[in-house]
Amino acid sequence: ALKHAFALDSLDAETAFFLGTACRWSYYEQEGVEYYKKSIELQKPDPEQLKKVYLELAELQKVLHQFDEALEAYNTALKYDPGDNTIYYKIGQTYDRNLNKKKTAIEYYEKFLNSGKADVQLYNPIEKKMQPLRPYVEKRVQDLKEELFFENERP
Repeated sequence: ALKHAFALDSLDAETAFFLGTACRWSYYEQEGVEYYKKSIELQKPDPEQLKKVYLELAELQKVLHQFDEALEAYNTALKYDPGDNTIYYKIGQTYDRNLNKKKTAIEYYEKFLNSGKADVQLYNPIEKKMQPLRPYVEKRVQDLKEELFFENERP
């Protein structure tokens, strides 16, 4: 139905966004990337909406293991809302979990901790409840610094 709607009005950014989201969750991820990009192209200058689209695009590109493209999308989202320091966390997490770039991950985690609000909640699947993100990030920075220390101590 969304493809039909988009065929009838291919200039509707919202339909392109929802079509991208539908593709994302229907195992047509690469097609979803194209519709998200089309939505971005068609957006009226609404920074909040554009940030949202770029964040979704980045998350999808991470699923597709397109990490460099995901980082570009995160950085573009940050341009639309420089005050959203949660994006620094997402960038740090990408460097940490996906690219194994510990020093860069620490930089972005520390930007998250030192700018804006850091009272964001994180879902803990083990305890099945929301928990503050700040203590998790602080611990992760400490762990990464220890790992780097021990890596540098090797002969």
